[in-house]
Amino acid sequence: AAMLARPLVDKTELRLQSSLGLRRRGGQPDAEHPLARSLALLQARRGRDFSEYDGNLAPLQGDVLVPRGVVSPTSLENYAACGMRYFLRSVLGLRPPEEPDEGDTMDPREKGSLVHDVLSRFFAAKLTQGRPRPMEPWSEDDVAELLSILDERSQLWRHRGRTGLDVFAQHEQRRIRADLTALLEDDNQFRASTGAVPFSVEERIPETVLGGLRLTGFVDRVDLSPDGSRAWV
Repeated sequence: AAMLARPLVDKTELRLQSSLGLRRRGGQPDAEHPLARSLALLQARRGRDFSEYDGNLAPLQGDVLVPRGVVSPTSLENYAACGMRYFLRSVLGLRPPEEPDEGDTMDPREKGSLVHDVLSRFFAAKLTQGRPRPMEPWSEDDVAELLSILDERSQLWRHRGRTGLDVFAQHEQRRIRADLTALLEDDNQFRASTGAVPFSVEERIPETVLGGLRLTGFVDRVDLSPDGSRAWV
């Protein structure tokens, strides 16, 4: 009663007063009413008909479920592997809810994101220094710098609740440190055998038309031979 009678101070109160007045009059909101879609959802779910709010996809046109427009390699990978996965992620835009308190150990996706973030920052910093030069191996100082970046970013992940319980996170941290150290050793061997030099990191793929689709995305790292005649992605 107070809401219907008192002066309004903002748009939210105006909408609420309008909705309350509509309910008292026993009317139905028109399509432009702020609550029209929400009320339609509630009424449909309480009804006996199998509607779009219950998962009925029959009204959708077939081409809605086919990749179109600008797509990423990952979305095409999902489409090729599982049509339902593509539908849920790329058509409906659904993502699993984040429950940081429930995970005892670090989620593999979070681990992958952390390692990717650390390597991207390390290689980008080295490129600004003009390193590594052809046939130049990573030094112990480089390894220490990479692990320092890992420690810094891991703390951020931990504060966000993305590393699981500390007792497990410490073990996972040791494994990641060993993996990153081994990665630089393998990179030394790769560059020594090919003469490759890192050219760019997080390189955007120019928008390319492929099979009627516009493909775009990012490449983690691109290496070139000294004469620019060969490339490794």
